[in-house]
Amino acid sequence: AVAMAAASPIICSPIIGSFSAIAGRPTRRGQPVPQELVAACLDAIGVTSSGAQPSAVQSRAWQLLLVPSPPDLVAIAPTGSGKTVAFLLPAFAELLYAPDPMAASLAPEAVSSSRTAALCARPRPADPDSAMRAAAAAAFRRATAGGVPPDEARAIARTEGKAAWRLARASQAA
Repeated sequence: AVAMAAASPIICSPIIGSFSAIAGRPTRRGQPVPQELVAACLDAIGVTSSGAQPSAVQSRAWQLLLVPSPPDLVAIAPTGSGKTVAFLLPAFAELLYAPDPMAASLAPEAVSSSRTAALCARPRPADPDSAMRAAAAAAFRRATAGGVPPDEARAIARTEGKAAWRLARASQAA
C-alpha cells in the first residue's frame, strides 16, 4: 500500500507506466529528464529493462514531481518500495539543469526518509561518540518497534550511528 499527501490541490499528468516514459518528461524548469539519468538510476537499482514498470510509489511520485510546478509531497510506502529513487530522480534532473548546482536549493523538495529528516532535525551532541551512541540507540528502538529482527536492527543502528559520528566530526571541523 502506498499513501501520498500533497500540501495543495494537485492537477495530475498521466500515470507513468514504464521507466522509458520518464525520459523526456519536463522538470519544473521545463528541461527534459535525460535518458542517461534514467539509465543510471535503473542500473543503480538493478533494473535491466527500461520497459520495466516502476513501483506504485515511483509512478505516482513522478506523476506529481515531474511537472513545472510540483507540490510538496509526502510518500509513505514499505521499505524497498522505491521511495528513494522516486524522490531522487527528479532532484537529480533538477541539479543537472541548475545554473549553479552547488547553490541549488533542493533540500525541502528532496527529503525522502523520515529517519534522515529526524537525524537532521535532532539537536546534535558536540561529542561525536555521544552523537553516535544516541543515534544508534534511537535507530535500534525505532527498528525493533517496527518489527525488524534484532540482527537487522543492530545493522541499521550501526549505519545510523556511523552517519551521526561523521556528521558530528564534520560539524566540529567547521
